[in-house]
Amino acid sequence: MSINDLPSASLSEQELTEQVAELEERLRHLGEPSSSFEWRRRAFFETLAKIRRQQLEALRQSPDAKVDRREFPRIALDVAGQIEGPDGGAAEVRVANLARRGAGILLTREAARSVFPDARGAPGQTLSLQFKLRLAAAEQVSLRADCKVAWFRHLSYDDYRLGVQFLSFDHGGEDHLYRYILDCLDYDG
Repeated sequence: MSINDLPSASLSEQELTEQVAELEERLRHLGEPSSSFEWRRRAFFETLAKIRRQQLEALRQSPDAKVDRREFPRIALDVAGQIEGPDGGAAEVRVANLARRGAGILLTREAARSVFPDARGAPGQTLSLQFKLRLAAAEQVSLRADCKVAWFRHLSYDDYRLGVQFLSFDHGGEDHLYRYILDCLDYDG
């Protein structure tokens, strides 16, 4: 199963139950990690299984309550980034949140027009996103991802919000993203 094979909509109780079972089965088959990547992969699946069990418990305790059932937890942040559109137009942006599958981006009207000449990011359009993350031990890494526009919203006269889904990363970027998310979730495994 790849990063793009998973649904992004809210999950039902049955879907959460199935995912917990699938994650627990996957963990049983992973075995003991022999590299740092395998350790981070195992840690990610353990953390995700824990989050799914918590979501499932919250849903069962209060079926009518609004429970965040996103596929992956969203991490709030505020870092500078740059996007480049399919026609080569580039602009400075702010990355406002980050998840395993995508990011939320804030941009100005001028930035939107630089990347999207009609000032509208059409769902399905591809673009490139570059930004830096500070990992544990003050290590800073640059990430570059090819993305697909998931949604584009006009917030106010000069402000826009863009949601993107990651398609691929350059040079181990996906591994750095996993490390960052685990650090933010304060994984203690």
